[in-house]
Amino acid sequence: MRKLTQQETYFITELVEKSKIPVVLPKPLNEVYCEDINDGGMGSIRILYKEADRDILLKAGDVQINYKDIDNTLVNIKFLIDENFNFKELDFFKLIFVTSKKMGCK
Repeated sequence: MRKLTQQETYFITELVEKSKIPVVLPKPLNEVYCEDINDGGMGSIRILYKEADRDILLKAGDVQINYKDIDNTLVNIKFLIDENFNFKELDFFKLIFVTSKKMGCK
């Protein structure tokens, strides 16, 4: 468990401001704690409001941000909310493409 970084706070603020969904931030971002999500090191985080709400159904927000990471890899950032529109996760996805292999073909 840790506090949000300055960059995480920036991305959350940008996404919430651009969203047409009435996203709820139950606490000011400088008071929020989070935990890293095991996503292979992409950087996704889960916002912690209370211990009991970790296993709830989440849905994707309506806006995304794209940026280039320091290694020049394109990163897509989106957010997830619960059924009460509470901001729950900041999801990072590095857009690294590799050639796909056709199944069953030689």
